[in-house]
Amino acid sequence: MSVIKANKLIEASYKLTSREQCFIIYLVSLISSEDTSFQEYTMSIHQIKAVLNFDGQKRVANHEDVFSMIKKLNSVAIRYEDSVKAVEVPWIIKTELDKTTDTFTFQFSPELKGFLLQLKEHFTKYHIENIMHLNGHAIRLYEVLKRYQFQKQCTLTVRQLKFFLGIEDLYPEYYEFKRRVLVFGQQELKKYTDICFDFEPAEKEGKQVISLLFTIHENTPNIKTEPQLPTLGEVTTVAPRSIIASTLEEIAKKYTKPQYEAIMQLQDLGISLSFIQNTIIPNIKSSELMGYEDWYVSEMLQYFLKHSHVKNEKGRAAVFVNWYKQGIFTTDTIAASLLEKTLARKKTISDQWRNLRQSATNMSAAAFDALQILQFEYDDKNKTRPEAQKQPTTNDKPKNSIGSSKKTKPAQSSQKGLFSKDTSKGTFSVEQFQLQYPMTYTEIVQQQEQLYQTYFNISKKELYEQYERHITNSIHQHCLKWWQEKQQ
Repeated sequence: MSVIKANKLIEASYKLTSREQCFIIYLVSLISSEDTSFQEYTMSIHQIKAVLNFDGQKRVANHEDVFSMIKKLNSVAIRYEDSVKAVEVPWIIKTELDKTTDTFTFQFSPELKGFLLQLKEHFTKYHIENIMHLNGHAIRLYEVLKRYQFQKQCTLTVRQLKFFLGIEDLYPEYYEFKRRVLVFGQQELKKYTDICFDFEPAEKEGKQVISLLFTIHENTPNIKTEPQLPTLGEVTTVAPRSIIASTLEEIAKKYTKPQYEAIMQLQDLGISLSFIQNTIIPNIKSSELMGYEDWYVSEMLQYFLKHSHVKNEKGRAAVFVNWYKQGIFTTDTIAASLLEKTLARKKTISDQWRNLRQSATNMSAAAFDALQILQFEYDDKNKTRPEAQKQPTTNDKPKNSIGSSKKTKPAQSSQKGLFSKDTSKGTFSVEQFQLQYPMTYTEIVQQQEQLYQTYFNISKKELYEQYERHITNSIHQHCLKWWQEKQQ
C-alpha cells in the first residue's frame, strides 16, 4: 500500500506517537489518486485492531482506546509556516461510532486537501510497510530523508530537523539529540526500511553543531515484514457529504431519472435520504450501470430481502444499512452477481428503450419528466419494455367538437406510456381547443415553453430546438387534461 504526501506536509511540524502516526498514515494510504475530495472511511473495531496490533502488540484494545487515539492525534495540530503566515491544521475532523454496526467513521480535515489530493508534483511516495515497525521520531525522520532520497544528499539545520519532528523544546544538547534521535533512527531505518543514511556536521559555531549533511542510500532491510493490513476494498468509503436534497422536487432536480427511481426504492424500504445520497448512490460508479442505477438497486434489494430473513418490516432498513456498512454488497461474489443480473436485463430491452435511458443520463429527472421521453416500468418479471403505442379508438360518441369520433390522423402528442395515461377514447383536436378556449390555450403554451426552458438551464443543455416537438406534445397533453377535467 502506497503513501503519497506533499513535500510541504513532509516538512510540516507535528509530534505523534508511533500508534497515532501509523494509523493516520494508514488512512492516507487509502486515498485514491482519483479522489478530488476526502472520502469518509468506515472501519470496524476489528479492522482498526488489524492495522495497529499487526505485530501482536495491543496498541488498541477497545472503543475507548480508539477515541483516545484520535483525541491525542488531534491535540497535536500540523504546523507549517512560510514568510507570510504560520498555520495550524487538525488531522481528523470527524470520528463517529455507529453503535448498531460497531463501526467507526473517520474523515480528514478539508484543510489538508492540498497536501494529500490530486498531487502532480512536489510529493513523496513510499510503501507503508517501511514505517510500521518504527517509533514516532524514526517515522518522521524516514519521511524527511525519503523526501530527499532522489538527491542522495541533503543539508538540514538542527533547528529545521527538530521543527519537522515537533521536538523544538527537547534535547537542547546536540549530543543528546544525536544519541536519542539520529543514531537510534539510523539503526531503525537500517533494520526496517528501504533507505539508510549517514550523517556528519556540515556547519559549526565553535562546538555547537548548526547543520548536518545527510547521505541517503538505498537499503535492503535486515527484517522484512509485510503487515496484513485491511485493503481499500475491505474498508467502506463514503463520498464527501454534500447538501442533501430533502424533498422530491429537490431530488428530481439533482439526480437523473434512473438515480431518482433508485432513491425512491431505497426510501420505500425506510432508509434515510442522507445515507442514500451520501453513501449508496455515489458508490454506484460503474460506467456499465450509468442509466441503470434503479435496476442495480432493485437487484440489490431483491438479494437483501431473499437472504436477510428479516420479518419485521421496521427493522429491515437498519439491517440493510448494517449490511451495506459491512461491505456485504461489495464483496467480489455478490457484487459480480448483482452486476451480471443488471447487465442481463439490459440485453432484453429494445434499442428504442436503450436510447431513451441513455437520454435520461444527460439531464435531471425533473427535466426528463418535463420532456416526457421515457417511462420506467416494473412488472412482476422485472423486465422493462417501452409500452407499445396504441391508436386511440374511434367507437365512442363525441362529447363535443373537441373530442370527435371522426377518423383523423392522431396528433403527435398521443404518446402512450411516456409518463402519461390516455383517458380519452376519441381523438382530440388541439385546433378546436384553441378556437374554443383561446385564453386557456395561450396560458398553457406560455407555461410549457417557460417550463422547458427552465429545465434546459438547470441541465445545462441547449436542446430547446431539438425538443420543440416534445414541447408541442406537452402542450397537447395539457390541453387535453384541462378539457377532460372540465367535462367531469
